[in-house]
Order: sequence, then structure tokens, then C-alpha cells
Amino acid sequence: MHVAAKMPMMRPILQIRASVATCSIAVPGLAVCAWCASLTARETSLHCAIKVQLLSCCGCKHDNRILLLQFTVAATCTLQAPHGLANYITCLGQQGRCVAGIFARSFCEAWYLPAGFCELGVSWQSMENPDMKLALGMPRGMTGVYITKTEPMYDASSKLRAGDVLTHFNGVEIADDGTFLFREAVRINFGHLVSQAFHGDEATCKVWRDGQHLTLPVVLSTPHQLVPVHSHDVKPSYFIYAGLVFTPLTSWYLRSVYGADWSCKAPIKLVEKAFAASMKQTGEEVVVLSKVLASDINAGYQDIANIQVLSVNGQKVANLAHLAYLIKTCQDKFVKLQLEWSKVLFIDHQKATRLLADILEQNSIPAAHSKKLLDADHPGKAAVAQAPDADAATDSCSENEAAVVCKL
Repeated sequence: MHVAAKMPMMRPILQIRASVATCSIAVPGLAVCAWCASLTARETSLHCAIKVQLLSCCGCKHDNRILLLQFTVAATCTLQAPHGLANYITCLGQQGRCVAGIFARSFCEAWYLPAGFCELGVSWQSMENPDMKLALGMPRGMTGVYITKTEPMYDASSKLRAGDVLTHFNGVEIADDGTFLFREAVRINFGHLVSQAFHGDEATCKVWRDGQHLTLPVVLSTPHQLVPVHSHDVKPSYFIYAGLVFTPLTSWYLRSVYGADWSCKAPIKLVEKAFAASMKQTGEEVVVLSKVLASDINAGYQDIANIQVLSVNGQKVANLAHLAYLIKTCQDKFVKLQLEWSKVLFIDHQKATRLLADILEQNSIPAAHSKKLLDADHPGKAAVAQAPDADAATDSCSENEAAVVCKL
């Protein structure tokens, strides 16, 4: 069973992926229940079955009655609710009595939370070799896994570090092979313990470090995937320069280009990033050269497509907005684009700017970039924001120097 939530711009949508599941929740003393009259359910394009039924509902004049909500979900569906349901969900989370506990808790607590199962944000290897334990000075009988790397976007990167031995997670002992005792005679990977938590939950990690046993609190979070898996109700962003069409890499983009089995047909490096890469900083994206709109300025480049853009004039590209900024603020005669697989493109910047309108008209494209792309956050934007302060400081220095000259 998997519950995923996304908060779109206009109204809350909860996507539920599950086998057939039924849950009844009883909430005593719910004071405000006007929302229930307008609760609606919308089927997705898959035409799956979804049923939302109010067995009984208290009105505002019946505050002491019990509200019983029963819902049944089959296959994959989208449940859409009006404004105000968030208060009800909060009430369920605080006062609710759940029959199907895990599913109900997921429904209540995942309403506004990011999608996916939680991760600790570390890479590890087994400690089954006895010499490793001797080298680290571990006491006899102590078990755990050796942390080899932490991901910077996770809270664990500020608490744990490479070289630590993770011995316990939330009080559960971890074996040398990374498993824990799930039930009698059954051992499974300790990642199951992490996946049971919700985004923002605090876990307790016990580690062996520098000859000491430390207990550290770590806040868990959903995956910070470099390539988005979910992009519902979001229009793709793009940027066109010299007939080169750039866009962020998403799983839906790969699916649209290579079909349902894109994992077998797409370029191996893009597939690797889609499955395994994590963000190093907030807002980071994989920017790809999607296609080339034929023009004299890009002659010889028409066969290049679906390849990552690494840098512009030697500056690493952080996201699509950053690429647009680097190109638009270029002061050199040529724009140099460094691509994956060691490919390089050179574009005459003035010529590209002059021919842009003709390229857009030939291909019936209304704009050279998606709406609000140039206003999005990127590393260059922070530098621009600091520029006025620098100018003010320069002016202040000039005024001080002038005052000194006058005094002299």
C-alpha cells in the first residue's frame, strides 16, 4: 500500500495508490462539518472505482454526535476535496479512532506531505568482516552497518557522518548484514523501519563513533530525488535558444519520449539519474537538450537530442532557470554549452539573439520560454539580489572619501 500526496497551486489533491482498502473513522464532538455536503470524488482517466460515503454526519447543532466516514478505494484514484477539508483531516489526526490504522493514518497525515516513503539519507555497507570491527574498536557482540556516505539534503548529513557504525534505529538492533528481527525467525532490511515513518518524524539513531556509543536524533524525510517522479497538474517548463530546446528531466518526460518501457530505451545516464540520483541543493534539476529546431545557426547540431547540459561557458548549470540566466547574461561572443558524453556546442550569441524571433515564428511557438521561468530561483538570482547592496556600499565609500577630501 502506498499513499502519495501533492499540494497543487489551486486546491489540495490526494493521490492514493492501494489495493482495495476500506477504513472507518469515528470522530466524537466534531464542531464544524459544513464541508461534508460538498465533498466530491473525481475519477481519473483510468476510470477506477472510488466510493466516498457518509454513514452519518453531525450538523453544527449536533456537536455531540459522532461523525462516521467510510471510504473504499480500488486501484489508483484521485480524491479531490473542497477548501476546509484540511481542518477535518487535522481533526481526524488528533481525535480520530481508526479501524484500519495504517491506511487511515496515512490518509490523515499525508494530506499535505510530500510524496513517497521516508529515507534516512545514508549509504552503508555490511560489517560481517571481523577485521572491520577490530579496526574500529567495537566491543565484542556489537553489530551494525558501516556508513559510507550521507546525502546533503537530508538531516542525517548534519548528524551522521561517513565512518560511523549504525547499531540501532529507534531502539531496534541492526545486524551486521543490515537486517533486524521482524518477527520470530524472520529478518528483513532495516530500511523497513525507516519507511514506516512519516515526513518530519524524528528517529533515534545509535552509532559507534571514535570509540564511543552516541545517541543522535535524526529527522526523516521523503526522497529528495533529482528527477521528479510525480509532476501532476504541472505544465512542463522550457527554454529555447538558437533553436535548441531545453527542459528539465522528469520521469514523465522520459515516458513521453521513449514510451512505457523508457527504462530500457532511454539513454543510460538519464535512466541512472531518474532512478538513483539525489539533489545536492534545493531546486537542482537535470537540464536536457530535448531537441533542435532546424536553423542555419544550429547546422550540424540537429542530431543531438535528449542529452544533459552540464555547463554554460564553464559555469555548472543548477536548473533550467539558471541556464536561461547564464545564456541571457552572457558577455562573450560565443556561448559554449558543455554536454554529457563530452560533447560541446558553440553558438554565436548575437546571431542567436537576432534569429530567435524567426525560429519561433517558423515553428509556431508563441514564446521563447515557459511562463515565470525567468522569475524562478537559481544561484545567479542571489548574486543579482546582492548587487544593489554592493553598489550602495560603493556609493557610501565614495561619499566618505569626498567628505575626507573636503576636510583636507
